[in-house]
Amino acid sequence: MISAVGGKEHTWAKELWHAGTFTFVGGAAVSLLAALTGLWDAWKSSEAGTQARRTINTHATIMITVTVLALADIAWRLNDYHSKAVTPAGIAVLSVVVAVLVSVGATFGGSLVFEYGFNVETAGDSPVWHKSEEDAFPAGTTREGRAPRDD
Repeated sequence: MISAVGGKEHTWAKELWHAGTFTFVGGAAVSLLAALTGLWDAWKSSEAGTQARRTINTHATIMITVTVLALADIAWRLNDYHSKAVTPAGIAVLSVVVAVLVSVGATFGGSLVFEYGFNVETAGDSPVWHKSEEDAFPAGTTREGRAPRDD
């Protein structure tokens, strides 16, 4: 995206456009490995009907969407790689959308680790691992301000 600011007259702009393409390819390769390990973790470490599983499903849905959009971004980049001197506007917009979704998905993933203790040694029992229809918030309450019920 910075390459578009530099314009076609600067050689560094084309180099940044190409570097962005390499970065997306590397990120996609790593994300496929992360998805496989995440799927294994979710399958072996959580139970259906829990807040943790709902958060896992939200995180997975966002990150799968990111992967599909990133692969589309890569295909578009590779198609224009030799014919464009700077990042085309459409690719820049798609790249920003991917970056925003990565941030949102990472927020859910961070909740799994730092709030729920997913696959780390936890300090104690948490309602997010109990079957319930209600979600518990970090203060240990529901939206209504009371402790969650175990069903």
